[in-house]
Amino acid sequence: MTKFFGPANCINSTLVGKVVIDSGVEAYRSCGFAVRILDPLPSDMVTKTQLLKRIEALDIASSFVATDGDLVAINVKTNVRRELSILPQKISISEDFLLEPGLLEQSILFLKLNNNNPIAASAIAKFLWLEFISHDKYDSSGQFWLAKLNTLSGYCASKNILPVHYGFCSARNEMSDSFIYDEPTEAAPWSLLPIFVQVLREVYLNADFSQKKNILDRLMFLGEIEDTFIDDIFKSSNIAPLDISFNQMVNDWLMPLSLDNEILLPVIQKHRLQKNYDADYIVVGRTSRDVFSLEFNGLNQSIKKTMIVEFGTNRFFMPSRVAYKISRKEIFREFHVKNVIYVSCEMPEVENLLAYEGMTKRVLFVRQCTPEEINWSAVATKGISSYLKASTNTQFVEFNLSALKLAKRVRGPLRNSENFTAWQRWLLWQKIVNDDEPTVQRPLSAIDGVRRFRIF
Repeated sequence: MTKFFGPANCINSTLVGKVVIDSGVEAYRSCGFAVRILDPLPSDMVTKTQLLKRIEALDIASSFVATDGDLVAINVKTNVRRELSILPQKISISEDFLLEPGLLEQSILFLKLNNNNPIAASAIAKFLWLEFISHDKYDSSGQFWLAKLNTLSGYCASKNILPVHYGFCSARNEMSDSFIYDEPTEAAPWSLLPIFVQVLREVYLNADFSQKKNILDRLMFLGEIEDTFIDDIFKSSNIAPLDISFNQMVNDWLMPLSLDNEILLPVIQKHRLQKNYDADYIVVGRTSRDVFSLEFNGLNQSIKKTMIVEFGTNRFFMPSRVAYKISRKEIFREFHVKNVIYVSCEMPEVENLLAYEGMTKRVLFVRQCTPEEINWSAVATKGISSYLKASTNTQFVEFNLSALKLAKRVRGPLRNSENFTAWQRWLLWQKIVNDDEPTVQRPLSAIDGVRRFRIF
């Protein structure tokens, strides 16, 4: 059934000229198409996804992108899953991807930005989508740039993928458990996409009306992002050079916007790693390395707590899977470390705990003998204190390092440290009482080496 000259069922857009459903089963053309005679009534899929309205809504951003050249043609496929192909002036997208908020719109803007650098084009497209179409309120919280820089697998498993990589990452994620899957450990520069979007939103937010207009007029001149600084990251064991390299890269990329220092400098300063972030420092002991998972893919992007994992000689800034050689002392010097969490199946040695003396007052030992025992994504979301309060089956001991140092001096070395009773004798426990929290106990002892515990 058709409708004669039905303007509601054509495309009123300066960016998109044609939409085809399943290679011609159903087609919509531009309302200005000269030979248009009959428009189809929209199918349930087109109605459900509000496809035509979404395309027309993009025109609010058309003045910030290149509108010359051919209009974009869109092919929607209802008989396949997880497919997105972006070719010059043509987009093929599966119905399930069409339902993902903003993905089609950002793909169209990406094509019309006429930018040879996919990271820059993707960042600008997402910035325009967030500011002018979805009107998402800006959230200044979130993880720092080093935690966003990820391996290729970590990037593909995230929710911040360049539109041109959706098809590739979907195929890669499906192959992740197969024998042909190979896990590269190098950092993928595309994983910094959310940081570039955040930077654009911050400079725009800080600008006055005339400065905002200048930024929008010059957006298309933002070109290649110089990502060679990533190679220098792995040559440094210090935080400061990383900050300098990253900040210089951002400054160079934003240069075409001709921003005043009063706008640019606070944004660059905000993204410094040094002293800007609270952190939990997680040490994975030898007896837990086979069960501790470094795949923190469930982390919410707005989590404020930074989690740094020491795994052997490597340091990981979660949820990134990129391994760094930054020293332990450097991390404690440059971050506000709130909690030191020692993860092990067996009770730790006294010397392993005292290795953190002078860096922190307490170390929290958490027992993990199987992968299922602790949900680390939940720890990152709730915080370790709230998690332990809710997870009454999780065993832990909170140690006071100064008291352990005293015990070692006056009592000598602790023998048989894997036996919790040996700890009680060594610290001269007199009595065990209930703590304020259910299932948690604390000792009354001559040497206050243990503050509280839950051991079965």
